[in-house]
Amino acid sequence: MEIIEQKNINIFNSPLEVGFRVLIILDAFYPRSLDLTYLTWFDHLVINSADFGGESSLHPKIPFRVGEILVKRNLIKDGLELMMKYRLIHIVNSNNGILYQATDESNFVIDLISSEYGINLKDRSNWLLNTFGEKSFSELKSVIEDKLGKWNVEFQNSYKDGV
Repeated sequence: MEIIEQKNINIFNSPLEVGFRVLIILDAFYPRSLDLTYLTWFDHLVINSADFGGESSLHPKIPFRVGEILVKRNLIKDGLELMMKYRLIHIVNSNNGILYQATDESNFVIDLISSEYGINLKDRSNWLLNTFGEKSFSELKSVIEDKLGKWNVEFQNSYKDGV
């Protein structure tokens, strides 16, 4: 009998988890497309919604969570790549650079998500759209700086005026 090696697979903050979060955010904003900086900020806002005037946060308050945003960018890239492999997200080339958009088919997958966390994530993504969706890049940057500090924003190396 063949012995199967057990691998330690972490689903928390994995490309799968982050990819689904970003997919749900992009679906809430559909047909609008967002760049990596917006997605990084919006992912942080959605899981820490109570810090930004929303309902209870999806993730617990942990010390030094302001530093999360510094490592999120690469996790979000990995999550985007995974979702693009399954044709749930696609790239939009624009004058503003590379943007990401949910595909027409993504809502069928999102409709299948029925866990409590998934439903809450959909709700927080709609809150995100209604609360921050029309803010300019400068306004959103100011909100992030107020809560996370200017140094956190400065490490997000993609400054521009909106998407």
